[in-house]
Amino acid sequence: LEALDVLLMPLVAYDVHGVRLGVGGGYYDRLLSTQSRGSGPDRVGVAYARQQAPALPREDWDVPLNAILNENGWFPFPL
Repeated sequence: LEALDVLLMPLVAYDVHGVRLGVGGGYYDRLLSTQSRGSGPDRVGVAYARQQAPALPREDWDVPLNAILNENGWFPFPL
């Protein structure tokens, strides 16, 4: 994980704060929880713009995205 610059992450939905809704397995959050805050690869969600939600619930273990990549371009958070 330390050797990666960018981690592309699939998702079901995202919000303007970089909160990502996955498919419920928690695999990415568990992997990224091993990294100290601010270290590791940039976390980039790959989605369609229509997958943006106004707000999503965030749990303590959720690791937010750094940016979103969609058909309209590259957008760092916060939007």
